[in-house]
Amino acid sequence: MKKYILAGAIALSATLPGSASDKLQTYKSNVEAALADQAIPGAALALVGPEGAIGQMCFGIADLETGAAVTKDTAFTLGSTSKMVIGMAIVQAVEKGIIQLDQKIAPLIDFEIGFKNADQITFSDLAQHRSGIVDREDAYLSKATYYQGADHPTLLGDYLKAYLSESGEHYHAATNFSKHGEYQYSNIGSALAAYALEQAVATPFDKLTTSDIFGPLGMENTAWFLSEYQTDELARPHYDLGMEGFAPNEFYGLATWPDGGLHSSISDFSKFIAMMINAGELSGTRIINKENFDLLFAGLNGDNERGYGLFLEKFRLKGSLPDRTTFWGHTGSDPGVVTFAVYNLDWKRGVLLMLNGEPEEEMVNDFLAASFDLFGLENEFRIAPDHCNNPLRVVID
Repeated sequence: MKKYILAGAIALSATLPGSASDKLQTYKSNVEAALADQAIPGAALALVGPEGAIGQMCFGIADLETGAAVTKDTAFTLGSTSKMVIGMAIVQAVEKGIIQLDQKIAPLIDFEIGFKNADQITFSDLAQHRSGIVDREDAYLSKATYYQGADHPTLLGDYLKAYLSESGEHYHAATNFSKHGEYQYSNIGSALAAYALEQAVATPFDKLTTSDIFGPLGMENTAWFLSEYQTDELARPHYDLGMEGFAPNEFYGLATWPDGGLHSSISDFSKFIAMMINAGELSGTRIINKENFDLLFAGLNGDNERGYGLFLEKFRLKGSLPDRTTFWGHTGSDPGVVTFAVYNLDWKRGVLLMLNGEPEEEMVNDFLAASFDLFGLENEFRIAPDHCNNPLRVVID
């Protein structure tokens, strides 16, 4: 499960010519053409402010088998953008006095990690990808992690034990670990953070996040498992995966589901980003106080071009926006999925992008630039905020 690295320069067209309706139509036509060119069935985008979605757009098909259109309630798989939820759950547990960021996780879990510095790994290490745990590709990108057609039958703790403990089926001392304290992006380390947290709070991670995050924010169409949805409520991932025995375009579940398995709609996840813009509050409901919300940015130097807080990325981008504008958030990618969720605290604005297909690598930044173009359409969205009732049908040859 990848996160996309944003290029240093993004070409934006924040001021589109013409009337309000002309601007929106030009924008929609550009996105529609890009989706068709890259054979991506569907997409959803949103411009987000403190109140939630200022405007949202839906494009194309959620499921090529059924022909169902993407709507504002279609749940996309978020990929690594899901990790933002782990970070929020961790700081909520800090606020309740259950854990500390520098707390060692070894005493909390029910197996021993076969790594010489395992007893030094903290919640902060896992959240900032400094644990020393490595995603070994031949193990991670396999049926051990991905399971087609249903939620993965392997329990999260069993998977982690099989990978991290010396007696585990997928353990390999030389390639499953690197140096503790050095940055090494790790999906398995992220899943371990969620597992250690659920042990500390004595509540399964999915139930914890539903009760403390999704429920209070009114995110009624957000869940971790396929079994919580009817098929017609989901965007089917569109891919041709080169893993042995895998059929293309099938729904799948992850054994490491906290690292990238969250499903959410453009309408729902706009609420999460609005809460982040408001430093932990949405529409009068506060899910964490400001002091503990600020822990998400722990360890980041404000002058750095890039950085990583507690499952929270920092981007300093160049382009038509003011030079070195700082954004916070996360990107995500999985088979048949690309997502992008970032916001600027000074402007109190954010953008969301959800695709149920995979653009070619050189095209990724074009889709991200299309997301940033939403900043230039706020006035038009204020007039007509919802462009998801009659989504465009993208023609794919």
